[in-house]
Amino acid sequence: MRFSTIATAAMAATGAAAAHQHSHARLHDRRAAREAELKVGAELKAANNLQDRSVVGDVLLAVEDSVKILAKGLAAVGQNAVSSASAAVWIGSDGKWTNTYHNQADDDCVLVVWGSAGSWVNAKAPLVTVSIPAGQNKTLSFADGASGAWAVMYNDTELVNGQISQTWGEYTFGEYGVVDVSREVNMQGHNMTIQTPNCVTDMETCVFVCKDTSSISCWLEYELKNCENGSQEGANKGTYAGADSGGCGNMGDSADLHTYVG
Repeated sequence: MRFSTIATAAMAATGAAAAHQHSHARLHDRRAAREAELKVGAELKAANNLQDRSVVGDVLLAVEDSVKILAKGLAAVGQNAVSSASAAVWIGSDGKWTNTYHNQADDDCVLVVWGSAGSWVNAKAPLVTVSIPAGQNKTLSFADGASGAWAVMYNDTELVNGQISQTWGEYTFGEYGVVDVSREVNMQGHNMTIQTPNCVTDMETCVFVCKDTSSISCWLEYELKNCENGSQEGANKGTYAGADSGGCGNMGDSADLHTYVG
């Protein structure tokens, strides 16, 4: 799996790829935007009888976090489904494929998950946006065939060309599923480690990086680092369309993953 694969799919799905890459700027009128975002937060709070930290569909979602991510340019907060009936990714631990996200940072953060067509979160609402307080965790479930990526938004995280400029975790779940850490979007992003039952992908192992390590980000010139076949159980590396492909696979027909961020 590669950043450019997901990005290309997202561009095709949202249409006018070049325009999406370059023309989705932040709202010009910051005051008007702020007022609109505060209104959204107030409506959420009123609708759900919320206090400082809100419970929406049995999911902790801080109102201040919803305001913050909208201010940074997200099109909307996530669907935040709580069952497989309406989504391929949902909050809960009842799926065949689960991932528990552990926030090891000193501050609260927001986990953002999107599908294969949704990396341009300034134009398409993500599947999940969930607050994870410092030192706590949140578990999501994924359906067979679910594919996309996640990133964590910290206080210093911004959108660049409509995408979250941070370390990504990319996923495809199923018989031939694979997960990987991708640093292509931001080589200076926060730490991320994904543990499958038999393989680890982190900032140095089974990770997609820019070939030019001095680059902040890259689009085509990337490589899969330290993930040779047999280097660890589940590690696999190949090529697709002439570019590196792979990550941590061989997860069987179900798996419980753990992702550590901070």
